[in-house]
Parts: sequence; structure tokens; C-alpha cells
Amino acid sequence: MGDKKAGGRRRAVGTRDRVMSYLLATGDVRDASGMASTVLAEAIGYPGSSIAFAQLLSGMERSGLIEREVRGKRTYRITPTKAAAAAARSGTVPPRGRRPAAAAGGAPAAAEDFDYDELARRLLMQVVQRLGTPPGQGAAPAQPTEPGEDASSDPSLARAVAGLEQKLASVRSKQRRLTEENARLRDQLRAAQESLAQAEERASAAQASARLDSAEATLLERLLSPLRDQATRQEETGTG
Repeated sequence: MGDKKAGGRRRAVGTRDRVMSYLLATGDVRDASGMASTVLAEAIGYPGSSIAFAQLLSGMERSGLIEREVRGKRTYRITPTKAAAAAARSGTVPPRGRRPAAAAGGAPAAAEDFDYDELARRLLMQVVQRLGTPPGQGAAPAQPTEPGEDASSDPSLARAVAGLEQKLASVRSKQRRLTEENARLRDQLRAAQESLAQAEERASAAQASARLDSAEATLLERLLSPLRDQATRQEETGTG
């Protein structure tokens, strides 16, 4: 465990050394848009997050190694301090800023070289563990995971991941059923619309047929009316 923690501190110290070497070689880093921290991180090939790099630069500034021109949330200039530059030229150890007061038991209240990426990873694992705890059983105390430890070796994390995968499979199954139901309803709606259109066509044809029959009956009545009148007159005169 001690070796792994020491490894995390060595990574932070190594990054700090690369920052100082670059700044001492170039003099400073400037950016008119306020992205000097990003420019410096890219220049030294920093692999971590921008938040972790900003915390590292803040610690170096408190230690008296660098100076930053910061306005608002943007950094426009990063340069080594005169003391750090003079120490580099003379080959001596650069002066360190005042460390925070020690807490009870002699432990430092804050560590300048703390690995914030590792802290974020541990917090994320604790959140996953709490999400994977069944309701009513309470959250089990989260065990710290050392840097470099394989997350799959944690039984609690494995159960949480398995539970999330089951929930995801259930959601996908429900989505498939809803998709199939929607397709079936669309087919039924299409069939109902076709039946309605056919019924409307039959009703229109029936109405047209009824109108045609009435017209034919009127015409027939007109044709037969003179014949009826003639027969009636013949009967009256007795000539029929």
C-alpha cells in the first residue's frame, strides 16, 4: 500500500519537475485568450484532467516555484519565480513556500502533490458502491482503493455493475416491446383507415344509385302519363 501511494506522489512530483524544466527553458507561457494552463499542459504532455493540472499549478504557486497571472477563471501567463530561476542556475534546491499548518497527530492538513485524478476515481467508485446497495440495508463503509488496483477485484463494485447491467437489459427489453406494440397499433390504424375509406366509397355509390332510380321513375311517369289520359278519354266516349 505504501509503495502505491508513493508511486502517486512520484507521478505528481515528476509532473512538477517537467513543468519547471519547461518554464525555465522557455521563460514563461502566455496565452491572450486566458488558456495558458492548457497550453502548458499540452506542451509537457500532461495526461490527466484540466482540474488536476490546475490544482498542481496552484500548489506550485503556493510553494513559491511559479507565478500566475489570473483574471477571473482564466490564466494568461505562467512564469517561474525569480528565486526558482536563480536556484536552477546555481544548482541548488529552489525555496519552498510555507506549508499549511499540521493537523492533530502531526499529519499535514493539505498535500501539495496530491493526485486529484486518483481522488476523483475513488469517489466515483464509492458512488457506484452506494448505488449498488439494496434499499433498506444501508450503505456499507466504502473501502479505499489504492492507485493501480484493478476495480474488478472489488466484490461490491462487481455486484453494482452486474445490477446496472440487469437494469439496462430490462430497459432495453421494455423498449423492444414498446416498439413492437407501436408497430402493431400503426398497422391497425392503417387498416381502419382503409376500411373507412371503402365504406365511404360504398355509401357514395349507394346515394348516386338512389338518385338515379328516382330520376328514372320520374321519366317513366312522364312517358306513361299521356297514355293514361288517352285511355281515360276513350272510356268516357265509349269508343275504346
